[in-house]
Amino acid sequence: MGTRLISSTRAAHVLAAVIAAAAIAVLAGCRAEDSDPAACSNGIAVPDPHVHQELVGDCAALLRIRDEFSGEGELNWSAMRPIASWTGVTLGPHTPLRVSRLRLRQLRLTRVIPRDMSALTALEELDLSGNRLRGGIPPGLSRLTSLKRLNLSRNPLGGWIARELGALVNLEALNLQSTALEGEIPPELGNLKQLRELNLSWNRLTNGIPPALKDLDRLERLVLERNELSGEIPAWLGEFPVLQEIRLGNAGLSGHLPPEMGKLANLRVLDLKRNLLFDEIPSELGDLRNLEELNLASNGLTGLIPAELGTLGKLKELDLSYNQLLGGIPLTFGDLMNLEVLRLGSNWSLSGTIPSKLGALTKLRVLDLSHTELNGEIPPELGALGNLEVLDITSTEIIGPMPAGLRHLR
Repeated sequence: MGTRLISSTRAAHVLAAVIAAAAIAVLAGCRAEDSDPAACSNGIAVPDPHVHQELVGDCAALLRIRDEFSGEGELNWSAMRPIASWTGVTLGPHTPLRVSRLRLRQLRLTRVIPRDMSALTALEELDLSGNRLRGGIPPGLSRLTSLKRLNLSRNPLGGWIARELGALVNLEALNLQSTALEGEIPPELGNLKQLRELNLSWNRLTNGIPPALKDLDRLERLVLERNELSGEIPAWLGEFPVLQEIRLGNAGLSGHLPPEMGKLANLRVLDLKRNLLFDEIPSELGDLRNLEELNLASNGLTGLIPAELGTLGKLKELDLSYNQLLGGIPLTFGDLMNLEVLRLGSNWSLSGTIPSKLGALTKLRVLDLSHTELNGEIPPELGALGNLEVLDITSTEIIGPMPAGLRHLR
């Protein structure tokens, strides 16, 4: 009886193994058949394949690249389901039907950007951001001349910016943030005359900002922060008619701040913190009437704080800390009615008293005056700052009682 029981158990194990092997074989066969480009003509993946032959080609290209770059990620791309339901795939609204958008954000893709991606010639948007793709930027992407948006950000791609990207003449947005890129910014990017957004931040790019970029007169957003660039901020940046945002913080730039920047009538953000800028802050910055954020912290700026900055009525954040500015706080700062953050700390030669007019800044949340030679008492008018959360007067000569309205502050 015991012998028959052991035999039955072994037989059950053998049978289970046979069934599992058969199942794996079937699945493997389905996978192989599914990967056959001809499968896209089965009438399931592409409706009316004889009518939409170009879409059949797109389908075949996607099946070829599916396993090449998916890695740990899972894509439901299969010839046994309609291509319109595939993860991240969007078909264009025009005829003949083509794949117009490919959005594969944060899908744990871990291999490389496939070379066959260049077969999707009608693609207008390619977004592979937030994955773990490596192997650099394939030059073959330059064949996607219909592209308007290319986002490869937050992938450890490595290598350098392919010069061939300059052939994407319809591109409106290029985002290569945090992609471990090295080398220089290729001048060929100056050919992208339709470009509105250029983000190359958080890389290891070197050399200066190439003069060829001055032809990008439609640029609205320039983000090059957190790089290892060199040279000065080019004066020609002041000639961009629609520029709204400049972020060049911690980019390795040096020299003086060009007064031409005051011509940027549409600018909302100017962030130049943690560079090696010196000399005075140009008074022309007072012409930036749409500016909402000005950050010049941690440079070597000298001289008086321009009173003209007090005319920036839309300003919400002003950070001039960690410089070598001297003189007093301009009285005009009391007119910055939208100001929420004012940081003037660590300007050791900044002196005088706190203007009582700052008590009119009812939206102010942060006021940093620390590590300066400011003196006198805190004006009682500051007690009206009901939204104030931080008042830092560490290492100053400010004395006297805290106004009643501010006693809740530490």
